[in-house]
Amino acid sequence: MKHSIGQKKPFTKKQISTLKKILLSENNLRDYCLFSMGIDTMLRSSDLLKLTVADVVDHNEKIKKTFDVQQKKTGNTNTVQLQDDTMKQLKVFIDATGKCNNEFLFTGRKMTHNPISYVQHSRLVKKWTDFLGLDVREYSTHSVRRSKSSIIYGITNNVEVCRQLLGQSNCTATSRYLGIGKQDALRVGASIVL
Repeated sequence: MKHSIGQKKPFTKKQISTLKKILLSENNLRDYCLFSMGIDTMLRSSDLLKLTVADVVDHNEKIKKTFDVQQKKTGNTNTVQLQDDTMKQLKVFIDATGKCNNEFLFTGRKMTHNPISYVQHSRLVKKWTDFLGLDVREYSTHSVRRSKSSIIYGITNNVEVCRQLLGQSNCTATSRYLGIGKQDALRVGASIVL
């Protein structure tokens, strides 16, 4: 898939799996959960960083498989879903940190009551990219958001599914976001035999 100028690359399935193993081996649960939730939910950094414990934990103190997030950029509500491994590690992380319902999930190491800032999140993504031996200039927080939707599009060729998962307003915006161009459209068209 070609990327337009300035557009950052998504992580591949293999890169996602490798980074999760690295973060777990370092016992870095906060970064593991931040990365995994970013991949699973496909939320913008501004929405991901504002999540609280109450957003992801139900009244029985279990991690929710799905939950709604009101998007800052659009004001629309989008339902997101977590994978089982993310849910498991998120529970361990919340229990280990003793966070209460009204606390932000992802806080700094020093400022434990404030959410990680966008700049901090951006630096973490660069650090994770470096762990993978990739060119840090080619990846950003949007790489995390785009990864799962790019993988899903590669399997299904269904822009509408990706649009709904990303919580975007139209397929044109989603096509641009995923970097889908004329060559991709022709490839899909050629694969359909009538």
